[in-house]
Amino acid sequence: MTDAEHQDIAAGEVIDLELIRGFIVVAEELNFGRAAERLLIAGPSLSQQIKALEHDLGVRLFDRDRRSVALTPAGAALLPHARVLLERADDLQRRAAQISGSGPVRLGYVTWLPADLTVRTSAVAQGGATETAPGMPRLRPGEPALY
Repeated sequence: MTDAEHQDIAAGEVIDLELIRGFIVVAEELNFGRAAERLLIAGPSLSQQIKALEHDLGVRLFDRDRRSVALTPAGAALLPHARVLLERADDLQRRAAQISGSGPVRLGYVTWLPADLTVRTSAVAQGGATETAPGMPRLRPGEPALY
């Protein structure tokens, strides 16, 4: 890193990685609508993010009009660097998670409940077993009520 780059960082120059992610997706799609769908954001919001990134970088990344989007020479030159930057940031997050011993938490849910849920869960709450539906294992104290 050059002294000038260190001075920029020290001066508080920060680029949001989400802006970089938006740049990459627009460059891949060459369409703001499709890119916005992939990013799960509104098209006008993505357009504003790209304008903000162009302002922060001091270069125009895309030539755009109502019908087309194309990378500028500057955008094409910066795209591989943006990809590497985002890959490194993602790798940093993965490594930090490994070091901390935590991984991603995944939650799931179902939109249905077994008809005998009340019977099965009340037995556990009362500390004893109760009758189960045909084909369901009998509950014992300390066993999970849901299978």
